[in-house]
Amino acid sequence: MDRAAAALRIASDLGLSHTNDRTTLYGLFPAMFPGGYEGDSDVTYYYKEATLENVVVALVRWTGWDTIHYDLHLVSEVKPFVSPMGFPYYKPDPTPRSIPYVVVALQRNLIPRDDLPKLRSPVTETQIDELCSNAKHLLSKQAITPPLILDDEGIKHIDEVRTNPQQVIIIPTGFSRYDLIRDLPNRFIDLNAPSLRLFNAQSGLSNGRQDYFPLGPLESQLSVGLRVSANSYSHQAESIYGLVENESTTVNAVGIWGAASSLRKDARVWGGFLVAQSAEAAKDDAQVIGLEIDTINNTKAGLSPNRSKVGLQVVGIGNQPVTNAIEVIGAGRAKWSTGMMFDGNSIYSDGAVIGVGNSKNVARGIDFSQVQFKDSAFLLHQGSRITFNNISGAPSMLYTDAFSNGHFVLRAGQAGLRIASNDDSKNLAIFDQNGNIITPRGNFDQLLADVNMLKKHATDRVPSTSHDGCSKGDVAEDQTYIYVCVSPNKWRRASLSDW
Repeated sequence: MDRAAAALRIASDLGLSHTNDRTTLYGLFPAMFPGGYEGDSDVTYYYKEATLENVVVALVRWTGWDTIHYDLHLVSEVKPFVSPMGFPYYKPDPTPRSIPYVVVALQRNLIPRDDLPKLRSPVTETQIDELCSNAKHLLSKQAITPPLILDDEGIKHIDEVRTNPQQVIIIPTGFSRYDLIRDLPNRFIDLNAPSLRLFNAQSGLSNGRQDYFPLGPLESQLSVGLRVSANSYSHQAESIYGLVENESTTVNAVGIWGAASSLRKDARVWGGFLVAQSAEAAKDDAQVIGLEIDTINNTKAGLSPNRSKVGLQVVGIGNQPVTNAIEVIGAGRAKWSTGMMFDGNSIYSDGAVIGVGNSKNVARGIDFSQVQFKDSAFLLHQGSRITFNNISGAPSMLYTDAFSNGHFVLRAGQAGLRIASNDDSKNLAIFDQNGNIITPRGNFDQLLADVNMLKKHATDRVPSTSHDGCSKGDVAEDQTYIYVCVSPNKWRRASLSDW
């Protein structure tokens, strides 16, 4: 049974609406039935053999059971049996992300422990039917547990919630026994703190103290604390997750909005402040990204005349000029290796790395006047060109070619090339389209004509008599005399001597 057939069987058993397209697992991918990832796109692997693991993941997703807060003690028991290439397979780091689903399936009794060795084995229709029936039965028995308030009475029941990590715990005003909740897997709403706190017990917010920054206390309306354990196999962990699904054509839908207003002189405000921090130990290493923005486009291309699809839009609004649209600062010893980097496969083949819309009111394109570069202000690969469009004719260019050992090439305008004086009041040299060089001292064509005239009349044959054959203008010389033909077959000579 392939994965498409397994997905269709699940849809039929659970009474799910589905499509007729087996390549998309009948519409159950990616929200329910797991697929894969091949470096640049999600794939369904609809033709591959379906395993028990595939079906368990799909059913746990369907139930909506919590796969974030699960029994970590079961991880070591489950890990040897799950698919080693990951769920899905994210290059270059394969991670067995089906672990949370299998652990939860054990906790909820969807599968017995005896099924663990069978996870990567082919699944049958009978197994799918039994699992679907069990999932529906377990879901029908699921009860909603009210929050536990940790007042004097609630503290007596603190041990009971250890077996129910989905139960929310509320910390009331006056609570001081933060030591009791330190190892609980539950989520907490802390009404005792100066701000509203939502956290898990392993986070830095669980100690009950006021939040501090190195320069003083922090005042917050909402503090959200999340600590991700070392053996968590979730795909991502977000302390705040903002989701807006917009069907209106008139509403600007915003996932997260941060607004700050400066209400008096020198009052500093930030609309948003994001910090990604590495470990303290210099020997440790980890990937640290301050902000990632994903723009996912499945509609028309974001090229004119279609609507734009923008990764980051910076808008200056107001009645006065603003300073920098993007400002890059290196604080302390931390300096950026590259101010702005574009991945080699990130720009559309006919696109531009940096562009400006139609405008005639901008003074400079790039201003490096305040910095002296140790190496190069611009460093281009051989063959890459600096191009200037012309009113007529082909563009002018600066580049290096690959002929022989390479040449530096300056491609002139249609009329040629001119070199102007510093005040642009006169031309020091003009190279016209035919290669003639014209300067205030003369031009190359006239010089070439004069040289050719001299070459035409110069001869290596020294006359032996004044009546040797010659044409007027011919010139010859030896160690003693210079000879000039003054008329046909008539030579004159002048003596050469030291002085």
